[in-house]
Amino acid sequence: MTQIAIWASLGFAGKLVQKFEGTHILTLAFVVGFLVMITVIVSGVFSRKPTGKEIWVLTGITTVYAMIVVRMGVPTLERTHLFEYALVAVLVFHAFLERYSNKPNMIKVALFSIILTGLLGWIDEEIQRILPNRVYDIRDILFNILAGVMTVTACSLLTWKRLKNELVTHNKQNKI
Repeated sequence: MTQIAIWASLGFAGKLVQKFEGTHILTLAFVVGFLVMITVIVSGVFSRKPTGKEIWVLTGITTVYAMIVVRMGVPTLERTHLFEYALVAVLVFHAFLERYSNKPNMIKVALFSIILTGLLGWIDEEIQRILPNRVYDIRDILFNILAGVMTVTACSLLTWKRLKNELVTHNKQNKI
């Protein structure tokens, strides 16, 4: 659904950017998008009653992600790919995780998620190639893949930590 929303906005997004270029509205939109992305990740973690270690992992991941996004020497418009495709990557990751829920192979889930996120980002650029007010840009594809890698890595670490904690808890209960 997120991907459809992204593709549906391609026709008018360029015009909006031109209209608001040079104002702080684009920066504000980026900050709001970034906060939405972080909220999605945090709510996913807190929906399962995280342990203290999981909260520390989440805090570390959020800090690293924020520093990468803030310190990138690229225009705000380019950085929007990082939160758009981070949301896509989260959804793809959880869909694959659900698919393999009986025996999750984290490496397989992560690789499939990154590949599919990158493929969806490439399709996005191909659609832009045929639109009259948009252009195909390989850098955008690279940002989409970067967003996928960063987000899937974060989701994988958090999921791995949660599964490890569940295994430890299960083993302790069986010893009693």
